[in-house]
Amino acid sequence: MHPFSHRFCFVGYTDLPSRLPTQSSTLYSNNITKFLLSLGHGNFALDLKDEVVRGSLVIHRGSILEPVPLAPPPTPSAPPADEAKVASVAITPWQKTTREVATVTAGMGSMVALGKLTGASFMSNFFTFGLAGLVGYRVVWGVAPALHSPLMSVTNAISGEITSKSARMHLQSQAY
Repeated sequence: MHPFSHRFCFVGYTDLPSRLPTQSSTLYSNNITKFLLSLGHGNFALDLKDEVVRGSLVIHRGSILEPVPLAPPPTPSAPPADEAKVASVAITPWQKTTREVATVTAGMGSMVALGKLTGASFMSNFFTFGLAGLVGYRVVWGVAPALHSPLMSVTNAISGEITSKSARMHLQSQAY
């Protein structure tokens, strides 16, 4: 008798952990294919005026290319003249520290309360999800827009590997 037969009904693939790396690799290869196709615009003739193509090349026809000149920064728009100036109120270092401590204390208290109300398994998954979200945000936020597709495909591949291993460890920890 299956140990979960009274509590769960599984619909779909039973070997999901073994399928995730394949799906991640497919996403990654699809992104690389789209990138290579965008280099040639259908006939694979490199267009050196395209910013992404030019930034991807180091050597062209046997000669080393100069680094891509940086694009000029956008001109800042002038603030509207009719907008009333809002007076900014400076806070003291004591107020700043007090607010930071209160925020951290409230966050930690919320985590302790959540931990008391739920089980260890939920908290483990919750913290893993939270840390993955923070790390993913920090990694993706600082990347130039031209690199988002390749970075996201690699991130998806890594996430697939991590999810696959996490799911495999979870399945192995269950009593059969």
